[in-house]
Amino acid sequence: MLEPWPLAHKKAKKSLAMLLYQRKDLYACSAFVATASQEADNIRRLGFSKPIVTIPNGVESFAPFNPTLRDFNKSIRTALFMSRLHVKKGVIELVEAWSAIRPVGWRLRIVGPDDGGHRAAIIKRISQLGVSDVVDLVDEAKGSQRVHEYMSAHLFILPTYSENFGMVIAEALSLGLPVLTTNAAPWGSIQSHQCGWWIEPGLDSLLHMLPVALATEGRELELMSMRARQLAKEFDWVTVAKDMKHFYSDLLANYKYAVATEIDNK
Repeated sequence: MLEPWPLAHKKAKKSLAMLLYQRKDLYACSAFVATASQEADNIRRLGFSKPIVTIPNGVESFAPFNPTLRDFNKSIRTALFMSRLHVKKGVIELVEAWSAIRPVGWRLRIVGPDDGGHRAAIIKRISQLGVSDVVDLVDEAKGSQRVHEYMSAHLFILPTYSENFGMVIAEALSLGLPVLTTNAAPWGSIQSHQCGWWIEPGLDSLLHMLPVALATEGRELELMSMRARQLAKEFDWVTVAKDMKHFYSDLLANYKYAVATEIDNK
């Protein structure tokens, strides 16, 4: 919630809360845990000087994983958006881009729970643009159904305006999905690992890059899928848990030392 976009959304209310109590609470903490260096930088820009450790979220190992279950050469392929339906996720911009491009051989599937009534706005825009025949809008998927949504797709899209991490991106990568997302999410690694596209937020960027992603040959998508799985190994829960344990152990040891020093000084 300390990212620029959330702070600017309903700014008056959040500025008042920050003035009355939130900044005091944040100054009182011993340290911050960020999930990415981008988030750590944004915390630091707000003037907080306490230590910041960067530890990513972990992702489940959806084993057993069978890459042959996904056919990247199907005649009709699926691009998947799966997240909560909120204005900051860029869903309407995605629908508008899809309408403008009208990609042959692709369907867009939008999956997620409504947040703040935004679902109604998405339904209205789908109807206005006349794309209900190529865009599916379905309710939130949980458990095995969630895995099924990922495994039935051939490209994952999150055109977000703000993410401190982007858990759905990690999940998509772990299940071998190439990803198209924005640099408002801290996922430049998908570009450096050649398993996706990392673009500016907004409709113009989608109109420019979405046709490139959708025109990618099946064989290249397969290679991107393998590289996606490799990148996702960096977010194994065992590694993440060890890093978190070390951080809190060090924090506790420093606290005990500070308390002991204070007692000795008295």
